Amino acid sequence: MKRATLLLVSCLLLACSHGRVTTVPVSVDTTITATIDLTQSGTFPEIPDSTKGANGELLAATNAPRCTLIILPDTSTWSRATTVFASRYLQAVSLWLPPEFTPYQFQDTYAAPEDTTTTYWQHILGSWYGTFQSRTSPESFAIWIGPRQGYPESGIWGDSVEQVAFSECRLSTSIGMIPIALFQVQSPTPELSGYHVATYWQIKPGVFIQAAGSGPDSSSQARLLAALGTVRVIQ
Repeated sequence: MKRATLLLVSCLLLACSHGRVTTVPVSVDTTITATIDLTQSGTFPEIPDSTKGANGELLAATNAPRCTLIILPDTSTWSRATTVFASRYLQAVSLWLPPEFTPYQFQDTYAAPEDTTTTYWQHILGSWYGTFQSRTSPESFAIWIGPRQGYPESGIWGDSVEQVAFSECRLSTSIGMIPIALFQVQSPTPELSGYHVATYWQIKPGVFIQAAGSGPDSSSQARLLAALGTVRVIQ
């Protein structure tokens, strides 16, 4: 067993490559120290092999029902947030987010290389994080662009993690119907437990937007689902 500082800002906020969202130990202003086994990890969502692509892509089910929100969140104080990284395929992606979501301050927002002759040019477009609360995972949300089709994967490291719930639905938005994966993970370490939302859609042949968010409870998951319903692509 090794000692480490548990992550309170997810790598959802950072430019994680290839659509994999990897939670790693880092130092932040508010930290919780615990004894954890750094050799344990998990990659989520876990989906049936029958719905995976030839290269392991996490493809959406074709028969998923339409998304419904049983309890609608109060969006009266929300405002439209816009991605900051440039791309030759679009100007930006925007959506409405709660006021406590703060954009991650990247040191540089230059246009990342987008070499379509390779399969590894994916890059971040923008990310946001919510309020930190002791002993829970913070809310966070991020958007990428790249050549990889399928749901983005979340790598959660530091303790044993188990997916205890998973469902899919199709969400109606201004850009059309987009697939949604909703899943919950649990861990003996509370900061690694959480409720997740993931999606993807194609904007041009061979070019996809991926987005993912997470929070500590089902209400935060519902808020992220509602936020995705407001997504727009600015060409």
